[in-house]
Amino acid sequence: MKRVFAILLVLGTAVAGPMRAQVSDEDEAGGLLVRFLEGTFSDESRQIEVSGLEGAFSSQASIKKLTVSDADGVWLTISGAVLDWNRLDLVRGKFTVNALTAEEIVIARKPLPSTAVDLPNPEAQPFALPELPVAVELGEIGVKRFELGEPVLGLAAELRMSGALSLADGALETELSVTRLDRPGDALDLMAQFSNTTRQIALDLKLIEDAGGLISTVLKMPDRPPLLFTAKGDGPISDFTADIALVSDDAERIGGAVRLRGLEVPEGTDPTAPQGTRFSADLAGDITPMLPPEYRAFFGAETRLALNGVNHPDGRMEIEQLDLSSDALLLNGKMAMAAGGKLETALLHGRIAPPSGETVLLPISGPQTRIGAAQITLRMDGSETQDWDLTLSTDRLSRPDLTLRRADLSASGTMDQSAGLALDGDITAGLRGLEFTDTALAQAVGKDVTLDGHFTLPGTGALAFQGIELTGTDYTATLDGSLDGLQSGFEMEGRLRLEAADLGRFSGLAGRDLGGAVSADLSGTGAPLAGSFDITLAMQAQDLSAGIEQLDPLIAGTSTLALEAARGTDGLNIRSFTLDGTALSAQAKGVLKSTGSSLRFSAALDDLKRITPEVSGPLTLTGDLDQTGPAGREWTGKITLKGPDKSYADLSSTFDPDGQADLTFDALLDRIQRFVPDLPGQLAAKGKASRDTAGLWTLAADATGPAGVTTRIAGGFDETAGTADLTARGDLRLEAANPFMAPNSIAGRAEFDLALNGPPALSSLSGTVSTSGTRMAIPAAAQTIENISGRVTLGNSSAALAITGALGAGGGFRVSGPVALIPPYDGRIAVDLQNLILTDNKSVTSSASGQLLLSGPLTAGPTLSGRVVFGETELNLNAVSGSAAAAPIPQIAHVNEPAAVRATRARAGLIETGNGGGGGGPAIGLDLTLVALNRVFARGFGLQAELGGTLYLRGTTAAVEPVGQIELIRGTIDIIGRRLKLTKGVVTMQGDLSPYVDFSSSTTTEDGKATIEIAGPMDGPKVSVYAEPERPAEEALAMVVFGSRVADLSPFVIAKMAASLATLGRSGGAKDKLRKATGVDTVDFGTDDSGAAQVGAGTYLSDNIYTDFNINTQGETELNLNLDLSKSLTVKGSVDNSGSTGIGLFYERDY
Repeated sequence: MKRVFAILLVLGTAVAGPMRAQVSDEDEAGGLLVRFLEGTFSDESRQIEVSGLEGAFSSQASIKKLTVSDADGVWLTISGAVLDWNRLDLVRGKFTVNALTAEEIVIARKPLPSTAVDLPNPEAQPFALPELPVAVELGEIGVKRFELGEPVLGLAAELRMSGALSLADGALETELSVTRLDRPGDALDLMAQFSNTTRQIALDLKLIEDAGGLISTVLKMPDRPPLLFTAKGDGPISDFTADIALVSDDAERIGGAVRLRGLEVPEGTDPTAPQGTRFSADLAGDITPMLPPEYRAFFGAETRLALNGVNHPDGRMEIEQLDLSSDALLLNGKMAMAAGGKLETALLHGRIAPPSGETVLLPISGPQTRIGAAQITLRMDGSETQDWDLTLSTDRLSRPDLTLRRADLSASGTMDQSAGLALDGDITAGLRGLEFTDTALAQAVGKDVTLDGHFTLPGTGALAFQGIELTGTDYTATLDGSLDGLQSGFEMEGRLRLEAADLGRFSGLAGRDLGGAVSADLSGTGAPLAGSFDITLAMQAQDLSAGIEQLDPLIAGTSTLALEAARGTDGLNIRSFTLDGTALSAQAKGVLKSTGSSLRFSAALDDLKRITPEVSGPLTLTGDLDQTGPAGREWTGKITLKGPDKSYADLSSTFDPDGQADLTFDALLDRIQRFVPDLPGQLAAKGKASRDTAGLWTLAADATGPAGVTTRIAGGFDETAGTADLTARGDLRLEAANPFMAPNSIAGRAEFDLALNGPPALSSLSGTVSTSGTRMAIPAAAQTIENISGRVTLGNSSAALAITGALGAGGGFRVSGPVALIPPYDGRIAVDLQNLILTDNKSVTSSASGQLLLSGPLTAGPTLSGRVVFGETELNLNAVSGSAAAAPIPQIAHVNEPAAVRATRARAGLIETGNGGGGGGPAIGLDLTLVALNRVFARGFGLQAELGGTLYLRGTTAAVEPVGQIELIRGTIDIIGRRLKLTKGVVTMQGDLSPYVDFSSSTTTEDGKATIEIAGPMDGPKVSVYAEPERPAEEALAMVVFGSRVADLSPFVIAKMAASLATLGRSGGAKDKLRKATGVDTVDFGTDDSGAAQVGAGTYLSDNIYTDFNINTQGETELNLNLDLSKSLTVKGSVDNSGSTGIGLFYERDY
């Protein structure tokens, strides 16, 4: 609103200057003045529009409409404004307004906060208070309709205002009337009169509003009651009483009177001499119904203000009594001042105590604040001892964000009123038991804080501090200096010393693990309002750490920083800047000003190995920036970076204030094999970028690298439209990605021909990326992918994939399909598996063929579906649990581990990062069928088993739901030279997709049932023997193998059984070698029913015909043939060397 009143003032003042003589045409003058008003009072966040300006150079000027708007639109509208003023009074140095009226004023809402950012000039601006060109007097004011929108005060209102003010010849007469147009009856009426001649005072103020009115709403009174406020009095100043009353809901809440009484005139006193006046005020009442319920306990049934005092004829003034009381508050005091304002005495006592309970809620804004007790005492003696003292204490303060057990402040000293009021004293303050709910803030501040020191406040001049010391846990701050007043822009001079013994206490506030100690010493002068300073800073740090792996090595040890700088009307002058650390050093100096700026800087790192283990050697940075060209409008500069060996980077640039810019860069990275071991050589890049005044950038850059790698980027970028027209052509070595995908690695070349047309987004890309003959190693899967060839075609906001490859162990695959390049990145990617040989080179070997499909939004839960058929599969239980080499490596603590070693372990995936467990991508839906009808062989621990079946994977990758199992077809387990037939064999998948095996063989005798079992995860199955009823393992084993108790066995058999128990689970290497050499599927060693040693072998003749033969040391042979007619029906035939034959029909069904 200040801008609007300023516009009305300009209407009067601007037309009285030279413009009147220079512009004769009234319309032209009006248009010129409108442009002047709109241009002067508008800025980036506020636009003022004036329409219908008439009579700009007459005694009556009018504006048809004036609007003020911001980014959300118009918030203030003034219609039909008329200014009736006296032009001749301008000659007398006054601006007299006879009448200022408006048909309508509408304030629709509060204006937005200003977003205009005025960048500071390098030069400091001298502080000055604003000055008005003329004196202003305002007469009649009237607004026919004044509208307040609901966002302004929380309630919409329409008002009418009228009034008049007359101040002339020692007499004051004023009238003001405000009425609600939208609520008849709500009104404010004021009449006030006073005459120096008659010494009569007349006052009549009345405010009335119904329930839900403007005042009760703004003050947030409970239930928004109807209000009536009156203040009325009439009489001479020597005997004047004004009765005051505040009524809500027809009940008086505050009542009382303000009185003026003339002092008795002693006999013989000149009756025309000035007379003294006694004044008093006595107001009391129950204001709790007008307060929120939570504040009522503080005030109670009566709140009272009592004031008595005297204005003496000689100019002395006394407050003899000041009492303010409520249920929780008691404040009383008195004061005396001599003529001329010199303080003689002042005394103030106060206390706050809960009426009931331990604490009371204070009636203050902001977070709810409760205290247990508070006391204040102020004493000042300006007539005799010239001393003063102040004490203040608070107990048990609590807010939602903090609690404070005790706060104390005491100050005392002397005073001097010879030239104003000057104070000199000592101050001591302490906070004890301070606890913040914010744990980071509590850690930083600590529980106890103290403040001590001396200060001097002269009547005129600067406030001085001597030895002001703030002390907390592990930190101190000491200040010696002075602070001047407003006229100097609060000019400061002094010295500030800071000590922080442990920066770790500030880790929570910083959001990272800090460490080390810092001490700083800052001295100099400054004026905040003017923006000027001249400072010297010295800082020392020891063993700093910031919880940033790349930064901490640079700031370890001892570091010192020194700065000398000044800012004034001649700009910012950095006389010197020096940073000297164990690893990092830097220097800078220069001058920044409107014209002729320059800056020189340099920095050096002693060894790059501190931040990257792959590189060793120093790194230096130098830079020169200068302001040149006409009137210092152009900036030019060069920045050079030099690294170990021949590596460097140069950047030269020119900038102009109109937006034009030219940049040239040239860089060389030598021996890039330090970062990518597979790419020996150099990487070089150079190019140019330029910008015109319209914000259009033009770029041309070339890069070359090892093995003939070349890249060229060219095109432009439009800042205004935010669009690019760039092309990138060339090739690159894929080995450059290895540091980011360790421990996996890739080797090969990719060619690309890409274009970016439109906003910088994937949807604007078009072109192709292709590769051939690429190889990728995936250690975690024990696989290599060979001969990767493919092309990715980009265009129309999508990418089309066509990729083929082969596994190192055998078999191939093809990946094809489209992927959208706009969210949610819908895709339909088909994967064709072509007899892939899958192995972990340890326990599992298989082959797989089938088709998979990944479809749906790739960033919002796609679905993986398809069918995979597995060929002959080997599960080697011995490989994972049968040797010492399979034992897990215990946790190893690495002490003083070199950075290079840690980097190697990180690339190998041997460092726990704490980020495992779920990944960061969306869960993928599963609908997979895994088929292996037979030829799934499980071997180890004496086990020979063939299985088959089908598995279904449902759910998501975050919660896999496997259904189905691989079941036993046939199998045996050898122990103590005996072959036992398996009665159970199952391989299932757990929720994390790890195989789980469960094989067992059971025997039932007259003593019970005994079972030998091999069960557990595929990477660590356990062998157990048990019986029902329960008995020792050796007896259970005897029952399984011999059908007898241990007591019935011969010593030789018992020894053999013990040896078998001790060696159970060792690797069956000999049988594996024989099986692989002969090409059969199974090989067995054991004894026959007569105890003779025998060997057996078996193999598949087709998918459902299985044959095996046995030969013993007696020369006896037997041949068996198994024909699987179905999963439940098998035909078995046999023939031996004696000519005996047999045939059998076997039916088996699991329940």
